[in-house]
Amino acid sequence: MFWDYSLKESLDLIESYNRVTTNQIKMQATHNQILAHMVASAVGDGKMKNLWDYYPEIFDSERKEYEKQQQRELIDKRRNMARKRPKNKE
Repeated sequence: MFWDYSLKESLDLIESYNRVTTNQIKMQATHNQILAHMVASAVGDGKMKNLWDYYPEIFDSERKEYEKQQQRELIDKRRNMARKRPKNKE
């Protein structure tokens, strides 16, 4: 265990642990900042951003699917409006 390591190995383990811990704290702080921004945005102007606005690399496929779905809905809406529009009879 710990007593089997040399002094240099022990120091390396401690430094590594400190680096990992620091990175985890930074990551948590980043997430907290993003969450605070999301809440402020929702309260301020009432518009909620999507997760891909904050994490574009992680939610790229979801964003693309959402955009496709929005386009399909827009096309369907326009088709329905065209069908409901009365035709001019001359």
